[in-house]
Amino acid sequence: MTPLQTRTPKVSVVIPVYNREGYIGDAIQSILSQTLQDFELIVVDDGSSDGTPEAVERVRDPRIRLVRNRENLGIPQTRNRGLEEARGEYVAWLDSDDMALPSRLQVQVDFLDRAPAIALVGSWAGTMNDAGHWLPRYKVLPTQPEEVGARLLLRCPILQYSMMGRAEILKEMGYREDFPVCQDFDLFVRLFERHGLANLPRLLVRRRFHAGRVTREKSELVKAMNQSIAARQIEALGVDASAGDLDRHFRLPRLNKQDETPDLAYLEWAEDWCRRLAEANEARPIYEPQTLRRTLGRVWLEACLYAAVQSPAGTVKHFTRSPLRPWAGAGMSRYLSVLVTRRLPSSGSDDDAWRARGAHG
Repeated sequence: MTPLQTRTPKVSVVIPVYNREGYIGDAIQSILSQTLQDFELIVVDDGSSDGTPEAVERVRDPRIRLVRNRENLGIPQTRNRGLEEARGEYVAWLDSDDMALPSRLQVQVDFLDRAPAIALVGSWAGTMNDAGHWLPRYKVLPTQPEEVGARLLLRCPILQYSMMGRAEILKEMGYREDFPVCQDFDLFVRLFERHGLANLPRLLVRRRFHAGRVTREKSELVKAMNQSIAARQIEALGVDASAGDLDRHFRLPRLNKQDETPDLAYLEWAEDWCRRLAEANEARPIYEPQTLRRTLGRVWLEACLYAAVQSPAGTVKHFTRSPLRPWAGAGMSRYLSVLVTRRLPSSGSDDDAWRARGAHG
């Protein structure tokens, strides 16, 4: 190794990659173009069968290290390999088909240097098409630690490819290898038990949409893993959840991607479910109580808006009489306007999932 490769960098950037010959070069160049230059870039190739390793080796920069798995081990093992190789104070992640904006590393380092109670920080994200051209859609996520924590009960509120964390903590926790997907969500839930998590309200990364994204290929497995993570959190609150409850809980923050519009029976379940979760949290506080009520109130409001497409009169009557109505808070009009811009009801496309949704993600 050269002296540059043996020194301790401020940031270790890890890019796991498998068969992304056509995209890995863009991801690497987006890191080499950072305003903060005190980094090492570790590309962990998970047994690619195409020209990915050669594409990495063509980029000449002493800060780049190509680490190769002898066979395809899967993403959690590959992420853990990246953690093992990292020498920096912080570890930042980027997916092999995405890109970081030039100020990303500097902005996140500055934040973590000033916020010792935060173990990990993500960011908002823009999107691009297969050719790398910007799309007019972006992902907006909760920013404050208490908001991120409350959102964990519903779905993953941090983008893995946008995150930077403290290396010592991440190496201690690691990714659970029994989660072939959603291992990032599982990690965030475990981190939240002991540390603060946050997002920066800035677009620092660009997500590429293309036909080969893993989440499209494994949607049923993603759902099963999400439900298992939710079940663990719900059990910690002391709430009994049936299989039907877990299925409806999974749908609740994702109604924009569902093929069927929720009916009044679903609204009644959602109202009772949100109330049960909030009351359990007040008796056994895991999440900041007021923040959790507000978070639950907003997703319930969304459910009402989707149900109103088919049953407007019944939904309005249900909403106006509900004890959950105040939970949506003063920002109700904001969420109404955001949802209207998504042209209810949603077609269920991935594009809709990436429209701005307000601070609740």
